Amino acid sequence: MPKWCNNTVVFEGKSKTIEQINKLFKSMAEQEQNEECGQLPDFIEDNGGYFFEIYESDTAVFNYQTKWSPNIEVVQAIAEHYKPEFDYYLG
Repeated sequence: MPKWCNNTVVFEGKSKTIEQINKLFKSMAEQEQNEECGQLPDFIEDNGGYFFEIYESDTAVFNYQTKWSPNIEVVQAIAEHYKPEFDYYLG
């Protein structure tokens, strides 16, 4: 049984960028519920770091879980793709 990590990421940037990121996380949360498995954005290669139990908000603050360790590399790849600033918290 994996050890779970609680993660929070806060994105900041232009409203259009934040809207795109909100749509991404909402889509991943919906897919997770439908498929009952962790999710990654389509533009990221399958290297682990899956998002589980995603809680998205309209304020670009996202809480989620990962197995075993944080997925900061995946969050960095999302930031490189959309170009926002972000703060990452491990709880």
